[in-house]
Amino acid sequence: MLDAVRVRRTVGSLFVALLVVNTALLTLAAAWAIKKEQTFEILPSDVSLLLRLLALAFGAALSWFVGRTLYFFLVKREVRADTEGVSIAYAMMFYFLLLLLTLIYLGWVSWMWFPILLIVVVIYSVIVLWSFVGPAWVFGGLALAAVAGGLIWFYAA
Repeated sequence: MLDAVRVRRTVGSLFVALLVVNTALLTLAAAWAIKKEQTFEILPSDVSLLLRLLALAFGAALSWFVGRTLYFFLVKREVRADTEGVSIAYAMMFYFLLLLLTLIYLGWVSWMWFPILLIVVVIYSVIVLWSFVGPAWVFGGLALAAVAGGLIWFYAA
């Protein structure tokens, strides 16, 4: 019983952390683009496409490893890890990939596509995580992300 609680806390914490970081980066990019009338770049525009693709390949492999590790963590703790465990692992993997794409391609690709992707991932993760971690983690994560995004927007714009 204690292991199941620990697994739920770990998954909930990972969800909240990745959601807040993604929201903060995307809000910062949007505020920067509106205020400065130029795109927010983490990597300079003269960085070659090959380096960006290599970073994406490395990040995708790392994201797959994180999702796979999370899935086996759920299996090892014997927490209903059939379809639900796969969905949870995919949700966290998608957050990590979105964060990676934001860091690599923000400014190179229009920053307006990333909020749309974040909304899709948030909807998917709310559906998947609702029954596993509970509504308190889901609403808490969404509220924390909204507060972080609002504060960044207020101070950056």
